[in-house]
Amino acid sequence: MLSPRLTPFLRKPTPNKKDHLSTDQLLDILESEDYESLRGVLGVIQKEDLNKGLDNQDNTLLHLVAMDCAKFPTAVLNEIVNHRFIDANVCNKSGTTPLHYLCQKWVFPDMNLPTTLIQKNANVNTPNSLGETPLFKAILNRKVGNLIVNFLLKNNANPNLMTNNGEGILHYVVRERNVDTVEFLLGVCDARVLKTKGTKGKTPSEIAKEDSENATSKFLYETISKVEELDDFLANCGLSSYRTLFITEKFDLDVLVEMTEEQIQAMPFLKMGPKTRLISALTALKKKKNKNVLDSPIKGLRQHDSLLISLKKLSHLEFLNYEHLEFIEKLGEGASGVVWKGRLNQPGEPPIDVAIKAFNPGNEDLKGEFMKEIKVFKSIIHPNVLSLFGICSKPSFLLITEYCTLGSLYHVMNDPDIELGWEHFFKIAIQITEGLHALHSFQPSILHRDLKSLNLLLTGNWTLKVADFGLSLAANSNTEVLSEQRGTPLYMAPELFQRKKYSRKSDIYSFGIVLWELLYRVINQKYLRPLGEYQLEKMLILFHVSVQSLRPTIPPSTPPEIRKIINDCWKTVDTERPECAQLVYLLHLSQTIWSSNKARWQNCIVNTNQYSNSQT
Repeated sequence: MLSPRLTPFLRKPTPNKKDHLSTDQLLDILESEDYESLRGVLGVIQKEDLNKGLDNQDNTLLHLVAMDCAKFPTAVLNEIVNHRFIDANVCNKSGTTPLHYLCQKWVFPDMNLPTTLIQKNANVNTPNSLGETPLFKAILNRKVGNLIVNFLLKNNANPNLMTNNGEGILHYVVRERNVDTVEFLLGVCDARVLKTKGTKGKTPSEIAKEDSENATSKFLYETISKVEELDDFLANCGLSSYRTLFITEKFDLDVLVEMTEEQIQAMPFLKMGPKTRLISALTALKKKKNKNVLDSPIKGLRQHDSLLISLKKLSHLEFLNYEHLEFIEKLGEGASGVVWKGRLNQPGEPPIDVAIKAFNPGNEDLKGEFMKEIKVFKSIIHPNVLSLFGICSKPSFLLITEYCTLGSLYHVMNDPDIELGWEHFFKIAIQITEGLHALHSFQPSILHRDLKSLNLLLTGNWTLKVADFGLSLAANSNTEVLSEQRGTPLYMAPELFQRKKYSRKSDIYSFGIVLWELLYRVINQKYLRPLGEYQLEKMLILFHVSVQSLRPTIPPSTPPEIRKIINDCWKTVDTERPECAQLVYLLHLSQTIWSSNKARWQNCIVNTNQYSNSQT
């Protein structure tokens, strides 16, 4: 039905140039949502009527529909935006264009309407009276802001412009706690945007740090800080022009420090000169961070008097003679030192294959890790906890443990030539829980704090050993230490991202992630890292785990008994997770159910013929 105010006007068969539509008539249509009348008006409206101000802020018809676009049918919006007389760059009294409003208020994932405005020559970099371009308004969009930001940048929006009060786009990102856009914008903004101080004299990271009790702000602070650290490093070695490539390829400083020279040489976006400068700068940085860690175990870790005194206070700790050790093969190297495959040749005893771990006692943090590992080894004697043969103090501090032939569970799962079926699943899972139970049942309980498939080792006869206790703590440690965010992010319980106290149930969450890894490998016959199915940035995944309860997808064919165990282990509320003793019982019970009906469980596995021989 036509609006009464418009009926006389629309019934004129052929309006001439003297016929004009009043402001009241247009506003009447918008307020009454009389879309039939609106479409009729669009067919006869004069150019000056279409682009004139309709309210006390001089908002035009296009302004008004853009700021309330969610309520208009798409067809009506398209007719207005596509009208031959429409002016996409007209500003209201505050200098705001229709594109400003559309970027803030648009709620649909398709970009058809914004695209039409751009085709109508809408300027993506027009500032309003506050100096805000449409890109700033897109940050305020909580529905499809990330899509709008990407759309604007593809259409030449400048992310380095500042508002009248000296704030950049990242100030808005932090204040709005907009995690969906931060990583992308960090890669396209200039480094100076991160260092710009707004009206309150604070950079984006400083604003986020002030609000870091909030989990989202904490995530933003850590994300921006990593890029600031990378920016400083690249500036010092003359590689600032490559910052966008480093950021978009996820090469932060932590990643770069761990890369080998061969990996850096393989970087496709760097030429030979920049590669040489990068290798030189990283070498200097590594020396600065680990100046006492040397490649050779013979030259390596020098005696540290205070550590030696601490070790000698531990009773029943065997000090081994360095001359009885043989170094065979380097197994790995990290910030804390080097791990070797070796052989212990004690006089009068047969040679024993061992693992030799070298620490850097000159670093107080690593000294603490060394002591914690030894105390755990001394406290826990269990077939599923790695055994300590002894230590060596001269000429280096070395930890000598049993050697596990198959390596870590992670590497076993990644080896396509190793067949894993339900028999392996239960054998491994039960041994993990029994080893973890040995830690948790000690008085006071020992918390592992870094349980993951890389820290679970397998001997040649598939005996599993819980290992790497450098981050472990007694459960009665002070609250401040237990609240430190330590461990591997993809395995960390959600409460840890909120600075809550670490508990036995935090280890249980980590076990749930490992159990999922093992389950996925058995059912799908291939390895997938935790949360690897989600097409999200790494840091964004961590945010979703802690704030939005994101978890890996359990395979659809998973037996209900195992599905329930995993879901219980990674519940968001830590007190609702089971204890180790319960898990041992539930896994044994599930193993009994499997044994009585192997055919049903076998059907859960993709291409069951491959495993038919190993499961009979």
